[in-house]
Amino acid sequence: CTLGTVSQIMSELRSFRPPVIAIVGEVAGAPLEMDWFTNRPLSGIRLLVTSSESTATKLQSLISEEGGIAVVEPAMKIMPPALWQEIDDIMHNIGRFDWIVFASTHGVDIFLQRLWDKGLDGRAFKSNRIACVGESTATGLKRWGLLSDCTPNEAGIGNLVSLLLPECSGKRYLFVRTATGKQLGIDALVAAGASVELSLIHI
Repeated sequence: CTLGTVSQIMSELRSFRPPVIAIVGEVAGAPLEMDWFTNRPLSGIRLLVTSSESTATKLQSLISEEGGIAVVEPAMKIMPPALWQEIDDIMHNIGRFDWIVFASTHGVDIFLQRLWDKGLDGRAFKSNRIACVGESTATGLKRWGLLSDCTPNEAGIGNLVSLLLPECSGKRYLFVRTATGKQLGIDALVAAGASVELSLIHI
């Protein structure tokens, strides 16, 4: 194949559709080690992503960067609670808690959006400290202009609770989480003398 014949050859290859990159000359015989595109770890592999649509985008991008094909089929849908009264009451009395603990980015977004909708803002947390279950949740919190006071290096409710336990006696905690969240960490705080309330912000 030369520059003079490449056009004719490509036109006869019906399976090729624009955009196409054609390599002409000696470089086409370069070692396979230079074939970085098809040698990526997930090249040609189709992966099913079952996380919610709001979190699937980042994973889909990472899979694509490694050569894979991400098929997004959410197995769950994140929904706010049907009734807000209990959560609204908590928001208007949020100053009675020493710590607000966010267990997910979904919880951050739904809770704070409701807070804003009720005419409140970040100043509502002036007497609280805020904890996040991991860096991803802390990043979500930062998008709302708030910083986490306590975030474990390795995400996980157990890791977060281990940081909170030493000074938890007599403190009041509000856990913002899903109805199916783990109870183990909460039980440990209660056993150590803390008072814990739950805000089941999404299902």
